[in-house]
Amino acid sequence: ENNKSLAKLQTLVDKQARVGESIGLKTEFYIVGNEVGELGRIINHIDPRKKEEKELENKRGEKISEELADIFYALICFANKNQINLTDSLLNKMGIFEKRDEERFQKHS
Repeated sequence: ENNKSLAKLQTLVDKQARVGESIGLKTEFYIVGNEVGELGRIINHIDPRKKEEKELENKRGEKISEELADIFYALICFANKNQINLTDSLLNKMGIFEKRDEERFQKHS
């Protein structure tokens, strides 16, 4: 099933990764940073002006999708390690943004 809630994904990742039993917090954080760096390298590496990189340009969406999934997985592992409910955290942050940015995108007359 591809329609899983964030809470269900956290449970699945926890069962699969068993992060609480394996590596330390700093290592878990390093993995998140490493995955973000991999995405950055893909984005920086693609230059459509170079003939040999046109193939990469065509696969950019696929590669970015893969790296975003790696980042998300690593973030879930990090959240699980710290017993953070990502659904609650994200909804709370969205509420803050909504209040803060309430008039941000309205036309000023």
